[in-house]
Amino acid sequence: MRVLRRKEIGTNIILLICVVVAFLPIVWAFMCSFKDSVELVSRPLKFFPESFRFENYVKAWTSSNFINSIGNSLIVSVVSTAGMLLICALAGYALAKFQFKGRDALFLAVLATMMVPMQVTMVPVFGITTKLGLIDTHLGLILPLLAYPYGIFLMRQFMVSLPDALMEAARIEGCAEFGVFARIVLPLSKPVISTLGILAFLDSWNQLVWPLILTKSSNMMTVQLALKSFKSEYGMKWNLVMAATFISIIPVTLIFVLFQK
Repeated sequence: MRVLRRKEIGTNIILLICVVVAFLPIVWAFMCSFKDSVELVSRPLKFFPESFRFENYVKAWTSSNFINSIGNSLIVSVVSTAGMLLICALAGYALAKFQFKGRDALFLAVLATMMVPMQVTMVPVFGITTKLGLIDTHLGLILPLLAYPYGIFLMRQFMVSLPDALMEAARIEGCAEFGVFARIVLPLSKPVISTLGILAFLDSWNQLVWPLILTKSSNMMTVQLALKSFKSEYGMKWNLVMAATFISIIPVTLIFVLFQK
């Protein structure tokens, strides 16, 4: 028992050290967001600010079209996540519970697309978006995010485990196929929907390359582009850059807290 107890204590100490190493840069950046520019470069370095300057957050919030960029990111992330969840759930249900010719080949094709890097498909997707006249629009930012092969794979793997007897009983009672999907399959799939929703929202919120290519005007900038322009505007004022960065992670943190169960 003593040997096991020592091993547990040793394991906990190692895990605690890993947590400290992982979170120390984040905590340091958070403290820097409350400092002034002189304090950031003063020697010796101080972990805590001499006084917490909350005006850094006020200035970050009101500068560089930041509020509008957060609104754009919220629109793109919420709509793309909702649409992607619906499409992935329908596709996963069809691949998991329907028997049709070419089903396995279609599923293998979905898996194959997971191995293709985004840089390969970016040029043809941009060409299609240009022909559709969706440059510098919310719809142009949203549509490419709806195709999420990993989401289809995750939904399909989860729905395979759902008992067919429940769906057959609903069909016998006269429930239509979409009713079976909406009233039985979706409620039972809440865990995977929540997990996939968090991953999709995070991926959409952190998009930089695609909005950088597609958007032209400052009114269509997403939050990641705003952070980039914010840095260019204020140069080496890292306290304001850090403040803007921590403002930008609030929506993602709220999504994780709400759906963590």
